[in-house]
Amino acid sequence: MLAPIVEHMRAEVAAIYWHDAASRLLRPLGTLALEGTLPPLASGEGIPGEAAQARRTVLIRDVPGDTPFGVKLGVDRAPPRAIVATPVQFKDSLLGVLLVASPRDIEPGAVSFLETVARELGIGLQNAVSYEEAQRLLTRLSESNQ
Repeated sequence: MLAPIVEHMRAEVAAIYWHDAASRLLRPLGTLALEGTLPPLASGEGIPGEAAQARRTVLIRDVPGDTPFGVKLGVDRAPPRAIVATPVQFKDSLLGVLLVASPRDIEPGAVSFLETVARELGIGLQNAVSYEEAQRLLTRLSESNQ
């Protein structure tokens, strides 16, 4: 799902973090065009953590060169020019954070697009969580009836 988002936004790098409510950590769920693995983040930590804690979109322009995110340019790597992170929520529940980075500036229309995608993703993820919970309850009910 990250590839069409990145393509539409004319970006290069993306990540989605899952909010683990028990540990209160953001855990990487998937990435696109990122080198290496991302560590879990605490609420408020880094750009994704800031978006999660504030429950609002965070847009950083003119990203410092020492950012851990890198944009692959052939065999080279360069820091992105802009990073945007937006929370993925369902009603008042934080489910995760969607992050996109680009070697170009991110236009306001692209930010609005990402926020819309995050809202829709929140509905989809909540449906998946609800389905898994229903399956667990059915399994327990079936086991208790036997």
